[in-house]
Amino acid sequence: MAKPTHLLLVAFVLLASASAAQNPAKLNVDTSQRALTVGQTMNLRVAVLDAEGRPALAPKPLTVAIQMRLPSGTVEPLGTVTIPTRQEGANFAKPLLEAGLMYIWAKNAELVPGGQYINVRPKFHPILRDMDVVRPTAAPPAVIGGAVQPKSLPPPPPPPVQAPTPSVAIPEVTLRYSPQRDFLANGADPAEVEAFLVGDVVAAPSDIRLTLFDSTGSLRPTPLTIPAGQPAGHSTITSNAPGPVSVEYLSSNPHVAFIGDKNLSVKFVAPISRLILRASPPGISLVDTSDFVVSLSAADGRTLVTDSQRPVSLSLTSGRGHLTQQDLTIPAGSFDARVHFTPEWPGIVTVSAASPNLLSVETPLNVTWPLALLLCSAFGAAAGGFISRQTRKRADKWRVPTGLVTGFLFYWACIFLGLGKLLGTAVLNPLSAFAVSAVGGWLQTEVFTLVAELLRPKPSSN
Repeated sequence: MAKPTHLLLVAFVLLASASAAQNPAKLNVDTSQRALTVGQTMNLRVAVLDAEGRPALAPKPLTVAIQMRLPSGTVEPLGTVTIPTRQEGANFAKPLLEAGLMYIWAKNAELVPGGQYINVRPKFHPILRDMDVVRPTAAPPAVIGGAVQPKSLPPPPPPPVQAPTPSVAIPEVTLRYSPQRDFLANGADPAEVEAFLVGDVVAAPSDIRLTLFDSTGSLRPTPLTIPAGQPAGHSTITSNAPGPVSVEYLSSNPHVAFIGDKNLSVKFVAPISRLILRASPPGISLVDTSDFVVSLSAADGRTLVTDSQRPVSLSLTSGRGHLTQQDLTIPAGSFDARVHFTPEWPGIVTVSAASPNLLSVETPLNVTWPLALLLCSAFGAAAGGFISRQTRKRADKWRVPTGLVTGFLFYWACIFLGLGKLLGTAVLNPLSAFAVSAVGGWLQTEVFTLVAELLRPKPSSN
């Protein structure tokens, strides 16, 4: 029978692996309404996904901004929606009041954005029928000199006009891809290549098959098909290697009039989906220093080199201390950056790190009192005071207590004021704490003169 501790350990490992697998990485926008009419309400589902495209849970309330880009390039905010904690997504609805091929996307500072195209058509205006045309009535007979004059004969009817043979409208098709962003080169972040019917033909009576070329050979399904009666069709492409992927329109069956650019360039980048922050070392004393190291990694924790520079912001969320830098950059070709930290008071220090489109993280650092150094310093200072008492011609019972004060002060000046530059980091060694404090205890009040010289402002050279 398994021990309870073993069962708890297994449960912890399972929970940790599940949490890692569902680490939120990106947003997804989904709507079944690929074609709308001006004035109709657009219904969206905004969901959280992990780097592999699987549903994930929001680790905290996530406020998502919904925006729309018009065909002119103008961006209009549509509103916001909040995904609650431990929820996969939220719904958003908004009537669309302008016509055109619109790009709708969802944006949050900590996640990769998601989006889709929607074709919004103008309202239908019926043509005025012949029976609705108001014709003037015939004029009444003219009366001249009290006699009714006969009406004039109507003009002969015009010769019949041969009606033109109705022409079949050729469907107009344009090509887009969504979301409009860089994609993760992990083989699991698909770019959706979409073909839309534009112009007067709203839906074709038969399937329209588009032959496309893509440089990865991963386009599925092929050919891209706009089903009969539908306003759009789509295929997807993925890649396992960073770099641009070309998608080119070649032909169609039946023939269509292609509108816009026949070539699309989809960019795939290193599959960086997590930010890792660690303290090195994770525990220090009040007289030590530590480094906070920020790393870029894939969903499975592997560190990855970035192909473009990544800005990172650090902030102290709890505790007292000083970061030498709060805004740093991970350069292209690297995977981490570090910043130096000096504590100001013992306790738990928490630092958080944030980078665009990556979930913010934080890590603790334990700062303790340097008890071993304090004890060594106290023994050294007392020893120095005792030696000073023994070597003086006149005995003074206050030399040992004075040595305790001056020995500690001298040791403090060596650490924080640079008085012990020759010792370097060795000043934090317990033996150095004893020796330096003993010198300070032996010097007695002369230590104050040395410290005062260090604290006195130096005159400027000008």
